[in-house]
Amino acid sequence: MLTTGHLPEVKVSGAMRNIMIDGDLSAHVNLDTLDKTHLYGLGPVEGLNGEIVVIDGTVYSTFKEGSELKNQENKASLAAMFVYSKVRKWKEISIHSAVKNYTELETLIKQTAQKNGYNTEKPFAFKIKTSPSKAAWHVIDWKPETKHTMENHNNSLIPEHLLTNQFNCLAFTLPIIKVSLLIIPPICTYMF
Repeated sequence: MLTTGHLPEVKVSGAMRNIMIDGDLSAHVNLDTLDKTHLYGLGPVEGLNGEIVVIDGTVYSTFKEGSELKNQENKASLAAMFVYSKVRKWKEISIHSAVKNYTELETLIKQTAQKNGYNTEKPFAFKIKTSPSKAAWHVIDWKPETKHTMENHNNSLIPEHLLTNQFNCLAFTLPIIKVSLLIIPPICTYMF
């Protein structure tokens, strides 16, 4: 099932280019300064030491503690990059289609959005509720003394896989940079 917001404005604080190319891992937004009423968003924690997800104004973070990943409500409030929108009402769209990979998922989301009158040239928020055989995501755990390169960035990812009966996640399309941003931390499995 795809649930879309009724096209409220999507905002981006910080830039993936600044992180990936320039190595700027500093905070570009303090979530404590945002009005959290109906706020949905996601992005990496300042310093790339975890991930942040906001669901209807509640801030959750996933981070590494020792050798384990931890999920906590309101642990982090500073984000190196943050994509967000204030979605008051969601539109639920049922989809009955098998998806085998990320490319198929992106295509399905775009086609479904277009069939339902969404301008896919503009960013929008959506949620996915499904029962996959497997889901994969990552949480970043950056070592501060490490020089930021693409190779080092990829080496600092903590990959996770999930076998589940129920899977929920928040995502945004960002057609301006020709990418669908889909960050799926493990806390999404029980957040909504």
